[in-house]
Amino acid sequence: HSHVDLYWLDTPEVCISRNVEALKKALEIISVYPKFKFSEESVYVIQEFLRRYPSEERRIQNLIREGVIEVGGFYLGPSEVLLGGEGLIRNIYFGKKWVKKRFGLDTPMVWQVDEPGHTLQLPQILNKSGIRYLVIWKVMTWEKLRLGGYEGPCLFNWSAPDGSKVIVSNCPDSYGAGEPLRWAYDKAESHIRSFTKRWRRHLRKWNLPELLMMADGNDCASPSLKVAENIDKWNMDNKAASTRLRISSTTGFFKSIEGIIEEDKNKLPLVKGEIPSWWDGTQSLGNDTFILSRITDGKLRSAETLSTIAAIVNPSFHYPRIGIDMAWKTRLWVHDHSWGGNHGEVGNAVKLQKIRDAFEIAEDVLHTAIESLASRIKFKEKGIPIVVFNPLGWGRRDIVECHVDLLKNRFKNLILKDIEGKDVPLQLISSTRTPDGSLKDAVL
Repeated sequence: HSHVDLYWLDTPEVCISRNVEALKKALEIISVYPKFKFSEESVYVIQEFLRRYPSEERRIQNLIREGVIEVGGFYLGPSEVLLGGEGLIRNIYFGKKWVKKRFGLDTPMVWQVDEPGHTLQLPQILNKSGIRYLVIWKVMTWEKLRLGGYEGPCLFNWSAPDGSKVIVSNCPDSYGAGEPLRWAYDKAESHIRSFTKRWRRHLRKWNLPELLMMADGNDCASPSLKVAENIDKWNMDNKAASTRLRISSTTGFFKSIEGIIEEDKNKLPLVKGEIPSWWDGTQSLGNDTFILSRITDGKLRSAETLSTIAAIVNPSFHYPRIGIDMAWKTRLWVHDHSWGGNHGEVGNAVKLQKIRDAFEIAEDVLHTAIESLASRIKFKEKGIPIVVFNPLGWGRRDIVECHVDLLKNRFKNLILKDIEGKDVPLQLISSTRTPDGSLKDAVL
């Protein structure tokens, strides 16, 4: 695989290009070594690759269907605890759904290796989306320092509060543990022996299947044919050894685990609840972006609700699917898990501008829906009608603020009544008046 960072190694443009070229390199390797496998973490990279190399679509489609190339279900690797539940669902909606529609593949797995904490409802969201397998890492990083606070098994069932489960592989050593297999064979051989010796103890400690994932794919890194060559040489030189190496897809690894469990009648350890994040500085790094993102999240959901109602009651209303989808995708871009990094001032500025763009789209869609609905309400009572929309699923008694144009009415004082004629508490926040004391406008 190649880990997808949009804002870490360089500017977003450079990072995207490096991830696209990693996929291109994988195709070159597959041409000379058909047994090779490549796991693309994010759907966005596949989309961008096809935009740049449209002639490769048929080949990509065939390789995906054959299981040579696979794609994770996330559109982009999210900052889970900041994106929110609806954002996580949209991430899968724009990722997994696109892969199924474009290639006929119902991908069963996601990569989320660089997020240092995971929300307790992620297993529920994944499971209900048809995703059974999750690859993580950062909660187990630098094991001796215990920065993630996690000291459990590298392979486990993770359960959400509702009982939904996914199988999790917490990458031994790192998501780039296979890097030494790209080196000269003597160094690769030494790494294989050291890696398997250390992690075999871990497997036995937790009574886990004797199968390890050695993930190979650092940040925006292209794959290497040398890995396959060293694996073949190891297997040839160590035919009688207990350690055998195999190039596998992520899905293939998890299916092998399931096969071993079913055959031996063993169960994986069960982990419940949140896996807390230890990146305590990320929120303050992008404070303006995060605050606006939270506001945009609420506006987008309200815009969708009211646009749906407007489309039902008004046949001529055009549901703004393109605008809504664009705003959600833009917000997912903002919540790619990487912040700062090389040329971080550029990446962080891009994120801030993107969330401003998403906010403006949400505002426009919301106001269009409100205006459409309000225009169809027939008022019979005297006075100036004020319509308040509640897009939530329960009654509310919130404070509402609005600006009213009063120049044509010559009112000197105001009262507010509800639809049943009952008085509603009213406060005049600010106003302007004509020389005779009549109100021109007011903020209520």
